[in-house]
Amino acid sequence: MSDWSLPAALRPWHHWLQWFRPDVAVALGDLVRQLDTLPGLAASRLHDTSVTEPDGLDDLRHRGPYPRLLASEWLLAEAAPDEFLRRAVMGEHLFLMPRPRSRQVDRLILALFDAGPHQLGAPRLAHLAAWILLARRAEQAGATLRWGVLQQPGALHEAREVRNLHDLLKQRGWTLPTPAHLQQWQQSLADAALNPAECWQVGSPSARAMPQASHRLGIARALQGSDLDVLLETRTRRSRLQLPLPPEPLAQDILKGRFAPTAASNAHQKNSGRLSIKQPPILSPAGRHVAVRLLDAPGVMVFPIPGANHARGKARRQLWPDGAQPLALLLDGRTALGY
Repeated sequence: MSDWSLPAALRPWHHWLQWFRPDVAVALGDLVRQLDTLPGLAASRLHDTSVTEPDGLDDLRHRGPYPRLLASEWLLAEAAPDEFLRRAVMGEHLFLMPRPRSRQVDRLILALFDAGPHQLGAPRLAHLAAWILLARRAEQAGATLRWGVLQQPGALHEAREVRNLHDLLKQRGWTLPTPAHLQQWQQSLADAALNPAECWQVGSPSARAMPQASHRLGIARALQGSDLDVLLETRTRRSRLQLPLPPEPLAQDILKGRFAPTAASNAHQKNSGRLSIKQPPILSPAGRHVAVRLLDAPGVMVFPIPGANHARGKARRQLWPDGAQPLALLLDGRTALGY
């Protein structure tokens, strides 16, 4: 699917939507566009890949939170309350200050999908849309998207081509994610020394949160109607969206992985006789037929070329007398002329 055939609103995701046939690309692209309106699902800004955390004590300072007030200052509060208040007013209290340490995080966005029974059917459409959104999010941030399934701890997959989306659709089962799964994922990431900049948990809104999850995308059927209820939770905000579903025939095609155009049942016809590859095929002037020399018989096989403006016909065998060898061949319509 070319870029000009996509609606303007869907062109930011052209790189991924071009994997689908036009009607599927528009239907799935509309899900992507609507999901993108959720605050927090827009382009990532992972410019700083370091995280600052305390590492012991640094020094004493006259400013700081009172939970870090020096112990001797608290003793002064008991022995001389007036002096304690005076030192507080004059800014003379001493506070313990931790030593900051910068810890580097990976330029990695990790998405873990719930493939259990609560996410079968329509929620998988939102999974595909979220996958595409996160792929673009990673691309814009110069990061890498890797994805896995909550019920399969440690198994990470790439997100580069349409085959990876087919793999995501195949991951479905009847097991709910358990605390043991989340713990195994935590251990697996630690063993692999993976420290993702963002960790997305995509699944049921009622599922237990993974400790490393920086974003949770809860997907469930709406109480009324056929829409999906999508809830995005981060460490600082919650936002909700009603996501309308595409028409059922298109939704079924997407869920069954029917992304690319399928050939008609009579587009490929079987014909007796072997074809020769020693001579090039001959194309008719109108471009509606092509003739190919036969290998085991003196003659050619004339094939109609399917087109939108003419009916699809059957292949036709045309033979000439035994021993005859044409010096030149011309295809006039569906008839081969020999000279």
